[in-house]
Amino acid sequence: MSVRYRIVSRKNLRDLTAPAKYYLREKSVGQIDRDYLIKDMLRYASLTEEEASAAINYLFEAIPRFLKLGFNVKLGTLGSFRAIISCEGSATIEEATTDKVKRIRLRFICGKDLKEEIKTSSLEKFPE
Repeated sequence: MSVRYRIVSRKNLRDLTAPAKYYLREKSVGQIDRDYLIKDMLRYASLTEEEASAAINYLFEAIPRFLKLGFNVKLGTLGSFRAIISCEGSATIEEATTDKVKRIRLRFICGKDLKEEIKTSSLEKFPE
């Protein structure tokens, strides 16, 4: 498995007189959607199309539902999802109220095996 990249030029925003530097940035070759996942599942698992579709639909519906119920959702070695609250700090416990919440966001924490798989990937320059 290789991670594709492209080379981009970036200016130093703290010193606009400094020359630009070049960086390697990941470059996606596209997106995989629900339908593609189902077709791929049919190739590698002994499921019917209806069973594969039901399994994918279940995951897409269950993950948000369990997050809203307050659970972290762990998907084996893939990793886990959890809700994160960002808010302003308060001087007293009484002042710490929901009106101080800036946003609630979703965090995905990559599993150890997947992280290692990506770390050890080779790099391949994306044809421009």
